[in-house]
This record gives sequence, C-alpha cells and structure tokens, in this order.
Amino acid sequence: MMRRVMGLAFAVFALSSCAPIADKQDCESHDPDAIIRGCTAAIQSDSSFLVKLNVAYTNRGAAYQAKGLYDQAIADESKAIELNPDQAEAYVNRGAAYMDKRLYDQAIADESKAIELKPGDEMAYLDRGGAYLERGRYDLAIADENKAIELKPDEARAYVNRGNAYNDKGLYDLAIADGNKAIELKPDQEEAYFERGLAFEEKGLYDQAVADESKAIELKPSDELAYVNRGVAFRHKGLYDRAIADYTRAIELKADDEDGYLDRGIAYRKKGFFDQAITDSSKAIELKPDDERGYTYRGRAYEEKRQYEQAIADFSKAVELKPDEAENYNSRS
Repeated sequence: MMRRVMGLAFAVFALSSCAPIADKQDCESHDPDAIIRGCTAAIQSDSSFLVKLNVAYTNRGAAYQAKGLYDQAIADESKAIELNPDQAEAYVNRGAAYMDKRLYDQAIADESKAIELKPGDEMAYLDRGGAYLERGRYDLAIADENKAIELKPDEARAYVNRGNAYNDKGLYDLAIADGNKAIELKPDQEEAYFERGLAFEEKGLYDQAVADESKAIELKPSDELAYVNRGVAFRHKGLYDRAIADYTRAIELKADDEDGYLDRGIAYRKKGFFDQAITDSSKAIELKPDDERGYTYRGRAYEEKRQYEQAIADFSKAVELKPDEAENYNSRS
C-alpha cells in the first residue's frame, strides 16, 4: 500500500502600489510565469521600497515552487525573510519548498516560525502537519491538521492529510470519514479518493478500494501510485491479470517505482510465473537494495521453484536487513 502527502499550500499576496502597473498586475497574478516575469521586473526596477521588494521576492518564490524550481524558491523566500524577518508568508513558502525537497526538519522549523508570527494562518499548520506526517510523527500531524480545520473548516487538503495520518495509525474508519468530508468539500480532489481507497483496502473492502483508486486515476491519469494501489486491490480479489496490468502501467509511468515491481512480482508468483516474479523482485532489489521485501518476495519465488539454497540466501539477507521481522526467520527455517 502506497501513501503520499497532499500538495502543499503557499502564499501569494498583493504588491505595494509603488510598482509599475503592468509589473504589479503580473506579480500578483495566478500564472507562475507571469508572476516570475512581473516580480523580476519589479525587483530590478525599484530597490528602494523594501516592503515592496520583500513581497516581490515572496511571490516570485511561490511561482518558482509552483514550477518545481525549489532551489530558486528557497533563495527568493530567504531573501524575502532577510528584507522582512517578520513576514510569515515567506516562512510558509520556504517551508513548502523544503517539504518538496524532502527536507522535513527544515520545513517544520519554517512552518513553526510562521505559526509563531501569524498563529491564525491555517496554511502553516497544514504544511507542518504534512511534514510531521512524512517524519512518521502522526499524532503531531493530526494535531496540526485539526488546527488547520479549526481555522478553516472548508480546507479539503487538511482532511486529506489527517486521513493519511489516520491510515498510518490504523484508524481506517476515521480515515474514511475524512476522505468523505474532503470529497464533499472538493469532489475533484484526486488525493481524497486515493487516501480513502487505501483505507477501504486495509479494511478488506476491495470493491470500494477499486472504485476509489479508479476515480483517482480518472482525475489524474499520471498518478502511478493509484495504479499500484488499485493493483493491490485487484490482487486481493484474485484478479491477477488486472493487477499485473495496473502494476505494469505504474512502472511505465515511473520506471524507478520499486513498489510496482514488488507487487507485480507477487501477482506473477500467485499465477505460478516464478521466473517473472524473480525478475521483478530482482529489479526491486536493484532499485532499493536496503528494502528487505525484495529479498523476501524473491525468496518465496525461489522456494516455490524448489531452489532452496537461493531461497535461504534471500531470506537470510531479509533477516539481516530487518531482524525484527519474524516471518523471514520462519521462511528460512
């Protein structure tokens, strides 16, 4: 089962009236390219108004983040903070960029500073909750998303992130309830269907899981994780060919998707295609050699082929990587 954190929030706000009109309009727009163009012109044309420059850097940083240019975003938000250390929005935006770079501790520090400066800003709680979620600190994540919801009850993303945390804590009914609320607030929220599908899957409600992951795929056909998760539900239903098709599509979308290979290998093994299972598990090991699952799954395929020496070697490696997994000891014995 694959999970992910909901897309991050960031702030764009009004430039002071001292900027040229065209630059001001672009710098305040919702188009990242226009924001970068307008804010760059404003920065270059008038360096004497520090408050205006601060806002221009903040907005341009947000536009860079929207385009996936995270280092440029961090540089701009850092400049905005240098110009005005009390501007909460710059910390929110830099924290979101750190989050996208998987620098979760830096993200938490920035969102915490934003909360200190502006306690009523739900975006900082929303994003810090996402960072806590990625660090496995689920109770803190839930607390932050609760606060975001308290401040803005119609913030669908907060319900998605809180549902994600509930999933990770095994509280699947609560996760489903949050998914329901997120979908009620924003019916085209792909992540809400994705997360609710995970909860349905964990409860053994595979038809509902398939329906939700199918909706997620409809809304975002490029989401390889939704194909992986739907494939898992198909596999539990015994529909191995459909599962293999979904895993294959996930791999096509993301060639370094370890889970696609792991899960497709399981489906191949269930069909008795042990060589294909071994090939897929070997590819997963190549992609992530420190994940014991690849060795465990390949060992099972070797075992079913009665290649016991190879099986024992793989199970032993799995034990070495994860000594607290009893099943690997049992398989080796």
